[in-house]
Amino acid sequence: MRPAHDLVTIAGDVYVSGASIEEWSFGLRCFELIPSDVAIKTAAASSVASAVFTHLGPILSNRLRLKNVTVARINALGRYEKTVDGAYDKGEWNGATVLTNAATGNLPLQSAVVVSLMTARAGATGRGRIFSPAISENLGADGRLTGSRSLDIANNYKAFLNAVNALTTLGNVGVHSSKGYASSVTGIRVGKVVDTLRSRRRSQPEDYSVVTLV
Repeated sequence: MRPAHDLVTIAGDVYVSGASIEEWSFGLRCFELIPSDVAIKTAAASSVASAVFTHLGPILSNRLRLKNVTVARINALGRYEKTVDGAYDKGEWNGATVLTNAATGNLPLQSAVVVSLMTARAGATGRGRIFSPAISENLGADGRLTGSRSLDIANNYKAFLNAVNALTTLGNVGVHSSKGYASSVTGIRVGKVVDTLRSRRRSQPEDYSVVTLV
């Protein structure tokens, strides 16, 4: 079992020509700083949203919208905690704001740059990952990200996680293993090879071109 912690979920969609064509999300697990109430979690969600715009906006496609940030307490049983009145112990930021300070890249929407979260703990229980939403990038001649661009992505995610760690309403970002281990994130690793997510591929509408053989 994981120790009790706050789960931060960051979610949005891909918005093209006035239509939402795909949804994306990723999560962070933060050490619980203090047993907080809904008002504190709501303030934390708003601060995380601001950090997304400031630090991730410059590297993400301007076809992306940020729609929701949720901060929810997860108890030691791995379940969403409830308040005394039976409501879930969580706070939310809601909007539909385009990341306008980003640029449009040419990578397919199902592309995913993997941001690995490193800790002082060795092995799989000490590593986490974020499948970044659509990056504003083009590929080099070898079909990979260039070294300078992968470093830029790593530095932007570093700044984002540092901003989250600086919040007084949340504890530090960590890797919380299902085996019960929890370690603070101490570094980030981003490779040059772009991955793909099948779930993102399936979420896009398919329009076929059909031809008949003579």
